Amino acid sequence: MFKYDYHIHTRLSPCAAQEMTIENILERENEKGMEVIALTDHCYSFEYSIKNVSRSRLSVKETVSRMIKDERISKSMKVLFGVEAEILEYRYVSITPELAGEFDFVLVAPNHYHSLNMVFNLVTPSLLAINELYNFQAAVKNPATDAIAHPFLLRPQVFGMSRDEMAEFSRRMMEKLNWKELAETLEIAAQRGIGIELSPRFIRYKQNHLMDFYALCLEKGVKILIGSNSHSLKELDGLELLDPILDQLGIGEENLWHPYEWEW
Repeated sequence: MFKYDYHIHTRLSPCAAQEMTIENILERENEKGMEVIALTDHCYSFEYSIKNVSRSRLSVKETVSRMIKDERISKSMKVLFGVEAEILEYRYVSITPELAGEFDFVLVAPNHYHSLNMVFNLVTPSLLAINELYNFQAAVKNPATDAIAHPFLLRPQVFGMSRDEMAEFSRRMMEKLNWKELAETLEIAAQRGIGIELSPRFIRYKQNHLMDFYALCLEKGVKILIGSNSHSLKELDGLELLDPILDQLGIGEENLWHPYEWEW
């Protein structure tokens, strides 16, 4: 298993469990021998304030330093300060360039329907396929985007379906997708160095047909981001679910996305 996790929510995100303190996360990830992790709370968690972002970044830095000094975590584990933004209606992204510049990298989610209250207008696989591709293209082409969170992955709770029902709906949606346009968009993503998240949630949600999408990503030279999208401590252990998928897709270190490290 690769020792990276670039998508972890702390309890600063309203959707995360209260147990997701920075200390608890670092201790759990240290026990697993993780090499690089990223705390990626939703951008609205900071109330879109640069002052709040700076305060949070400092808090993370101080916590990491203190825990290393107290020998509670290894100094070899790198901790990054990222953020998860989202595509709003009409291709707008929920983060400004000024705010985006305060983070190590920006994840952009193209399908946060739960926060847009628009899911009831997307009642057929065909309509949802159009919207998913539209938002995915918007995320790829937005200057703020470094990587894309859980593309084409549908949450059963949001749609009011069981996991089996959602999986079948998702499969039909992917059949209706314009794969030619998708391939062209992935070529742009590869040129821009944008990572595409591979999350264990697609296994939990029984949406294994997304393997075809990830195979196309690799074919087009797009790098894969490993992210658990954890909102609880238990979910931090979910990356092990990806091991057979990584083997099946033939994903090696050379296929993985890592944030660009600026040299000042």
